[in-house]
Amino acid sequence: MKKHVMFYNSPSDGWNDALPIGGGKMGAMVNGGAWWELIDCNEDSVWFGNPSHDRIPPRAKGSLEEIRQLIRDEEFVKANKLLVRDFFSTSLSMGHYSPLCYVEIKVRGKSGEPKNYIRALDLDNAVSTVEFEGNDGIKHKREFIASFPQNVIAMHLTTSEPCDYCIKLGRYGGYIDSSCCGDDFVGMFASEGGHGTDISAVLRCKSDGEIRTGARIDVDGATDVLLILSGATTQRESSPYNYASMRSQKALEMGWDALLAEHIADYREQFVGSALDITGDDVQNVKTTKELVADAKNGEASDYLIELYYTFCRYLMIASSRPGSNATTLQGIWNNLLDPPWGSRYTININTEMNYWPAEPCGMPTLAEPLFDLIRKMHENGKYTAKKMYGCRGSMCHHNTSFYGDTAPQDDVGCATQWPLGQAWLVLHMWEHFLFDPDNVDFLRDVYPVMRDNALFLCDFMIEDKDGYLVTSPSLSPENYFRAPNGQASSICEGPTMDIQIVRDLFEAVIAACDVLDDDREFQATVREKLAKLPPNRIGKYGQIMEWNKDYDEYDPGHRHIAHLYGLHPSFQINPETPELYKAARATIERRLAHGGGNTGWSCAWIMNMWARLYEGDKMLDHMKELLKTSTYNNLFDMCPPFQIDGNFGALAGITEALVQSYRGKIILLPALPSRWKDGSLTGIRVRGGGTVSIEWKNGKLTKCILDTKPGREFAVVYGDTVINTVGSTTLSF
Repeated sequence: MKKHVMFYNSPSDGWNDALPIGGGKMGAMVNGGAWWELIDCNEDSVWFGNPSHDRIPPRAKGSLEEIRQLIRDEEFVKANKLLVRDFFSTSLSMGHYSPLCYVEIKVRGKSGEPKNYIRALDLDNAVSTVEFEGNDGIKHKREFIASFPQNVIAMHLTTSEPCDYCIKLGRYGGYIDSSCCGDDFVGMFASEGGHGTDISAVLRCKSDGEIRTGARIDVDGATDVLLILSGATTQRESSPYNYASMRSQKALEMGWDALLAEHIADYREQFVGSALDITGDDVQNVKTTKELVADAKNGEASDYLIELYYTFCRYLMIASSRPGSNATTLQGIWNNLLDPPWGSRYTININTEMNYWPAEPCGMPTLAEPLFDLIRKMHENGKYTAKKMYGCRGSMCHHNTSFYGDTAPQDDVGCATQWPLGQAWLVLHMWEHFLFDPDNVDFLRDVYPVMRDNALFLCDFMIEDKDGYLVTSPSLSPENYFRAPNGQASSICEGPTMDIQIVRDLFEAVIAACDVLDDDREFQATVREKLAKLPPNRIGKYGQIMEWNKDYDEYDPGHRHIAHLYGLHPSFQINPETPELYKAARATIERRLAHGGGNTGWSCAWIMNMWARLYEGDKMLDHMKELLKTSTYNNLFDMCPPFQIDGNFGALAGITEALVQSYRGKIILLPALPSRWKDGSLTGIRVRGGGTVSIEWKNGKLTKCILDTKPGREFAVVYGDTVINTVGSTTLSF
């Protein structure tokens, strides 16, 4: 076995056990059935919804001041009733993500238990395979790829003796308007959404056997079958059928060998960016991935599994987010349900942000481009929402968005819906992208208007509290409740800590951007003035960072969100140079965990990052092991539950944070190395300020650091108590 291969000795037990392949726009789940194979397929623009539907609640602006006063007077029950009536959208839910189709492959006339069965996902080359032998001695091999260059799913079936196949193209629920066929293909037409999004998929076949098409594809006497699936919608193409037909035809003509070679070369351009090694080059795994996960669930998570998981998560990011594709949803690009949990949308009070935490440091910056494209859609829609709901300039979004960039409130959930900082948080990913590549001033100039409009909204939206500080209102601390003075649970409030921390980061980013661009100085002065009036982070009666502007008790002290520690991670507002807050951040996590916190996959992953920032490597690893034990499927997908991909990406970020951190000109090496990881290396990690770091350690001690950066660029490289000031690229020995 190759080092980074997930493998199993039986077919999947269902969708959450299948193996994912993806090429940005198109993805599929390979179940691995021997005589009956099911491939669930997605195309990332298949969305239900109507973007022309104005969901803005018409009475919101008129009720704003009354709600603010009720909150100020701590009349939370009355404020919430008015909020529900006037601030929840006239259609509660925005569009959701839907599956494209499925491909069903049956081997006719064969049955019985296969011998020498193995299904695998080669993470080094992004190829999924299924191999087995029938009772008749015929050997079967199937290979599956999702080609980004060709935008197709390719399936290659080979056997040692001729076999017969029955191949179907379908959609769950029978939601197909019509079908078509030709000499070597079958196709389908469907529609999705209230505004008439048209969908088409084409499945083509080439074989050394006889091909017959009609309602399905039949292949007789074949030892080699190549299947090519392409799909499209009117979200991108004026004629989805023509596009899918053209793409599938081109890929079919290329043939399997050329498709595979092109696919591997393209994938590896992204994949080789960074790598973690904590097991040594000579480790050869003999357990199936299912067995490794079973060990983890029994409390015995191996370092090999963690290394494999790290690699798998990088694979998932490359598979689900490519330039020109849509941003990764709650489930990446993989969804087989017409009505998926949470709409498989973009929940932007933590989950979508977490999806992209690893993109910059883990050597995959171009994979963040789909997120920036989504933010640009939100930017335009958010201007309308800001004006219509709040009477404010600028742009904003609440706690959810969709493929269409919807910015109106989503759902009628008291602890989540009325949160106005969603776009402001996302915009900070644009600023982070620049911090990792400070020479890319053109990028900053392009995105500055989006940053500016979010800051402008907050300048208009924020009000003074009783102490003269600027606060957001109405808002909440996602997705928690506090106990009001009358003992009742409430979420609606003014100036929750997370809001202020995000506003502080955004205002500081805008001020710095104006300096870089040498522009917009008048607005810079306004923002600087507003920044000075933000309330500080406060410490409460339990020694914790206060979650709200008053030291209310949490209704759920073990809540999965730890929103008020945004300042610790992903922000660097709370760090060793702010010792009192740093101590309070630790107390906050300990209090949450003591009451059962971190009990979902993504929450556990966020806590990993927080322990890494607190330089607690063993505790970071404890939560990695807990994530594997309680929140991981056999295919290494994160379960919230159900499946949510943010836990995968959050864990990838957390492991990276434990080994390399960077901020404000510092590169901190092995800040939270788990004591168990005696020897290892991490290569190709990008740092803020512009550069790449590779490190090695032996017996728990750093031995080597290679810093690759531009001539004249200065960093302070920190390892424990050692600080080395560097200029340009260098190799350091320890």
